[in-house]
Amino acid sequence: MRALVIGASGFVGRHLVAHLREIGDEVVAIDRASGGPDICDAYAITAHVHAARADVVYQLAGQSDVGRSWTDVIG
Repeated sequence: MRALVIGASGFVGRHLVAHLREIGDEVVAIDRASGGPDICDAYAITAHVHAARADVVYQLAGQSDVGRSWTDVIG
């Protein structure tokens, strides 16, 4: 199976990517920390989803600090 993981460098994303690779899945991992698009850029995310040609997409990108998510909603 070919999986696209958006938010791959986050806490959960790192573990998911490792697990998927361990079970033999091909993983396309993107995140803002390693030069991927911002999740708020719909056109860039759409382009990555189409280019990945994945069987499944895991969307894990987001603000993990709950308090900060209320004050920094964009990013």
